[in-house]
Amino acid sequence: MTKLDARAQPRPPTRRRAERPASRQRQRQRRNGETLLGLLLTAPAVLPLLVFFVVPSLFVAVISLYDWSLLGDSPTFVGIDNYRELAGDEKFWQALRQTAYFALLTVPTTTVLGFVLGWALYRRIRTGHVLESVIFSPYVLPPVATVLTWSWIFHGDYGVLNSLLGHLGIGPVDWLGDPRWIVPAMAVYAVWQGTGFSLVLYLSSFGRIPREVYEAAAVDGAGAGRMLRSIAFPLVSPTTYLLVVFNTSVALKVFVVSFMFTTGTGGTGLSGLTVNLYQYQQAFVNFDGGYGAAVATALTAVIMAVLAVGAALGQRRVFYR
Repeated sequence: MTKLDARAQPRPPTRRRAERPASRQRQRQRRNGETLLGLLLTAPAVLPLLVFFVVPSLFVAVISLYDWSLLGDSPTFVGIDNYRELAGDEKFWQALRQTAYFALLTVPTTTVLGFVLGWALYRRIRTGHVLESVIFSPYVLPPVATVLTWSWIFHGDYGVLNSLLGHLGIGPVDWLGDPRWIVPAMAVYAVWQGTGFSLVLYLSSFGRIPREVYEAAAVDGAGAGRMLRSIAFPLVSPTTYLLVVFNTSVALKVFVVSFMFTTGTGGTGLSGLTVNLYQYQQAFVNFDGGYGAAVATALTAVIMAVLAVGAALGQRRVFYR
């Protein structure tokens, strides 16, 4: 056989080429195994979310397409008629404005107070653990009990707050009856109740910052204010972003304090009416399940839109180390 004939003969597959399909199969099996493991590990968190949020939200969205009296009448499909009525419902828009006002009062205040108090306690103020427990305790107390207590504090005739103001020569204020003060009164309660949660998260975030960073800044002559502004604030920005998103969602869904401060009526001139309270009135007072579901679905859409905008804007200012 000549050299030319030898070159023309097909070469047997090398060992490396023969091993390639098996290697790719093993990689594919490993990726499938990792995917399955990831699904199993996330299932305890994802399944409750699906069962208690996604599925009920979809069910409510379907109900909103029906005219359904909760007194026993059969539901009648009406399409988007409930949403057309909602678009022209002045009570709904008033409730939405007041809910947004409540969120604007509570979200920045709760976040900033949590940051300031967290930094102060982190800097080794005496009795820090005691203060931390005292500030956090309202967050874990039953909301109905704490709202009832604050309704007595804000009472126009015999409330503690008006009694203190009287000693300062300030006349009594009808906190829960005056349309100008009902939402700020609700916000005061929400800030008192929610600041502890922000405090605990910020304390944890401050504790994760390496001590060497502060020591290096101190060597360079940075004071406490400069460390706070140039080190602590940027490094806890993921916590700030999380708290803004979480507190916004909670504020837009406010119900208990609105219901109890106004005894479920919305207050004078509906000045304390929130979207969730309006949804409750429609569904469980007027027994209009379809319209109440439309209000709930509209609120869900508003919350998701606000959080989507916040995510798009906030991610640019978050520093992940």
